[in-house]
Amino acid sequence: MPATTNVFQGIGGTLDNATTTFVTNVASDTIATVYPWALGALTLYITLYAYMMMTGQVQEPFKTGLLKMVKVMIVGTMALNADMYLNGVVEAFRGIEEGLTSAFSGSAGGSIYASLDSSLSKGLELIMQCREKAQAASWREMGTIFMWYVIMGILAIGFALVVVFGGIAILMSTIYLKILFAIGPVFIMCLMFPVTAKFFDSWVGFVLNHVLIVALTAVVLTLGVTIYDNEISKVVIDSDQNMLMVALELLVVAAILYGIVKGVMPMAAALAGGISMKFPHITGGYRTLDRPFLALVWKQISCCLSSFFQTLQATGNRCLNAAGAGCTSPRSS
Repeated sequence: MPATTNVFQGIGGTLDNATTTFVTNVASDTIATVYPWALGALTLYITLYAYMMMTGQVQEPFKTGLLKMVKVMIVGTMALNADMYLNGVVEAFRGIEEGLTSAFSGSAGGSIYASLDSSLSKGLELIMQCREKAQAASWREMGTIFMWYVIMGILAIGFALVVVFGGIAILMSTIYLKILFAIGPVFIMCLMFPVTAKFFDSWVGFVLNHVLIVALTAVVLTLGVTIYDNEISKVVIDSDQNMLMVALELLVVAAILYGIVKGVMPMAAALAGGISMKFPHITGGYRTLDRPFLALVWKQISCCLSSFFQTLQATGNRCLNAAGAGCTSPRSS
């Protein structure tokens, strides 16, 4: 009886449904929580900038300031509107992930789970046939029974290295990606202000890292599962093949494929690091453009604080002088 399993398709479907709901709920709650604070900070930022433009303290053309305000409002709309964020930003990154996975693996998005289940089913079928051989042997053939169980163990280790580890890598990267999507509004909101824009750069780098991990792991697993299926198809239990040597060959192939799959993560991190390095250049002009404005804002705040403390000190001195005069006047009388 052929062994069939849909473990990865079932787990993948369940996680996709659960994490989609998780992203929607957490992102909406996050936006509702930070909305008043972001709106207050944005209002103060625009008010101060407009005031300094009117008083001539910002040496920039009016068109530049207007474009900057439009940019801030667009970013704020994307970060603080749940529908815009979920249907725009999240769907854009999901489209990148599915497109890269489909292009790299040469198959429709999501079929990697079916490939994993197909390979796992073939492996389970081989293991079950080995168990049947061990059970069919008489108790006098203890060496034969032991050999078949050793072969079963070697096959199980080989499939765990290729199929299970690869599936876990894809599932973990998918979950991490959904967590980054859930907290994304906070980091997109950081792009509104030059001082906090670096947090947006870091967030984009992490998102691209996990997108590439999913895509590259999919293509490596597609190749690995194809190679492993080729090797498995050559195995015939009821033949004169030396099954122990065949199992060891499969284990060596599995170890090689395991090393390739494990190398995907640093490869994706290096590629995502190179891509995300471009984002500081994109937002860097925005930050550099606002440095004079920030210096002027800090100067105005410093002047206000200095005036406040000077006034407070003068008031305190007058109160002390008045108290001293009140204390000495009865004595003089």
